[in-house]
Amino acid sequence: MLSEIDQNTLSLSQNYLCSLYKNCLELVDEKESANSIIMDFSSLFKKKLKKTPNNKFLKNLENIDPMSASNEEKALNENESISEQNKFEEQMEIHEIPKNLTITPKEMEERRYMNLKRWYCLSRPQYSKSCGISSLVSCWNFLFSTLGEGDLPPISQEYALELLGIKPPYKTLDFGKFTGNETLINWFWKLNKIHNVRGRGTIMWKLHGSNITAGITPEEALSKLKSGLKDKTKSYIYHCYNHFMCPIGFESTPSKAHLAYSNMNEIAEFDEWIIIGEISKTSPVFHVRKWSEISLDINCQFPEYFNIRKNNLGIEIKTGKAFKDGKYAGGNLHCLMEFSRDQ
Repeated sequence: MLSEIDQNTLSLSQNYLCSLYKNCLELVDEKESANSIIMDFSSLFKKKLKKTPNNKFLKNLENIDPMSASNEEKALNENESISEQNKFEEQMEIHEIPKNLTITPKEMEERRYMNLKRWYCLSRPQYSKSCGISSLVSCWNFLFSTLGEGDLPPISQEYALELLGIKPPYKTLDFGKFTGNETLINWFWKLNKIHNVRGRGTIMWKLHGSNITAGITPEEALSKLKSGLKDKTKSYIYHCYNHFMCPIGFESTPSKAHLAYSNMNEIAEFDEWIIIGEISKTSPVFHVRKWSEISLDINCQFPEYFNIRKNNLGIEIKTGKAFKDGKYAGGNLHCLMEFSRDQ
């Protein structure tokens, strides 16, 4: 006697074989023998069943709910159908090869831009933990010096520190103890006053902790950053995990390959990337990160954090009590700062 599960399995198998047999009959040529198809299938089917199931498999099989198994099979078939549909859409997407392209460098700058002077002005390499003042000097030189978009001689990070009343030796100085977001904005104001120039430093986008920029969405922040990176009177510092560095460019990459040389208004979907100038010599000159990752970083709250320079690690967790339920819990210092030159 067959058990109930054996009968259900046999019924499903018979239904499947009948369905496959009918499909074969529809495909076979009238001159060919349908029996040959069945014989081929039977041979293939026997090969697949050569391996007999072990006792553990049979035991698990007895515990299977026929209704649940049927639902899982249905869901699997639906997923396979969606996958096949996606493949079909990909194959049918391009109806003709893009030719007679008309895009110009100016039009390409709408979605792919980097002012090389921002790179030239990077104060790289930094001293140990001097990334804050090194990034600030990079921004200041871009705005006000002849190395960037200004008319004053460039200044070094050492000279800037001396002007700010911070004496050498800088190699052993623990900058981290006194460098923060507000510190950099205050130093920018002091350097401007000393050089008799005018400008402004602000926190452009910050979601948690003090000095948050309420009401600015990630999409609005991205738009403002991209617009500012094309503006010769603005520069930026990104405060990330234990580090400061300078965004210097961006790329809006079309999601479809055949749109590589299309104009902005011809593209519906993009992947947004930010090019970040690295101050530390221990890392590559540039980091290129998705805007979604930068947003993730700025939107994290302790004990969760995201290290943009080690993005492969994903969201990490601080284990210290101060981060879990102490004074740092729910906070995040990470932000984008904007520095501008008055016109």
